[in-house]
Amino acid sequence: MRGDRPLIRRADRDVYLAVRKGQLDAVFARKAKNSKGRDGYLVTVVDVENRKIRSHHHKRTLNSSQDEVQNVKQPGRGIMKWLMK
Repeated sequence: MRGDRPLIRRADRDVYLAVRKGQLDAVFARKAKNSKGRDGYLVTVVDVENRKIRSHHHKRTLNSSQDEVQNVKQPGRGIMKWLMK
């Protein structure tokens, strides 16, 4: 089973919205250590317009210098149902 959808469905993750390259992304994140034991976040990025998973990876921080609009935390309740329509 892929690790991206379980992260989207988890209750203990946060949801952020960010704009990168003119596209709105939903960023699902939870604190996690990488394979080397370093702190950071496990992140699944979803293209909101196309409702497709763009990436699933570990990051040190949530913000990215490539974001045109930095991420803003959103209430995440029911978002998986909305994405899967």
